[in-house]
Amino acid sequence: MKNLRNFLFCTILFMACMKKSETPDVRQCDFSTNTYTSTTTGTVLYKLTYVAPSTVSSITYKTPSGDVTLNNPPGNFEKVVDVPVGMQMSISAKGTTSTSTIVISYTFSAGSTTVSNQQTCSN
Repeated sequence: MKNLRNFLFCTILFMACMKKSETPDVRQCDFSTNTYTSTTTGTVLYKLTYVAPSTVSSITYKTPSGDVTLNNPPGNFEKVVDVPVGMQMSISAKGTTSTSTIVISYTFSAGSTTVSNQQTCSN
């Protein structure tokens, strides 16, 4: 009986001391930059940056021809687009992140004028 009691005590003590493996929470990301409408011609640089374990299932960015969606984009995506007067600029992303950050941004350049916007999704 004493051995059984010692065994149960040691088992309970061992289980209480075991470190639980913590799995980071996964955050669903569905986000976009603010929209800017050009008042002059120029160029816009769209960017997406992320590293594993984050994943990005799609991004959508604006062009003179309309929205362009790219599925499963690479971790370091960049695209330069010519911008006519009146074009709206923004970029959006959908994905997941747990321990890193997903960053989307655009930078509009027209002569000495620069307009930038950046948004992030992190856990």
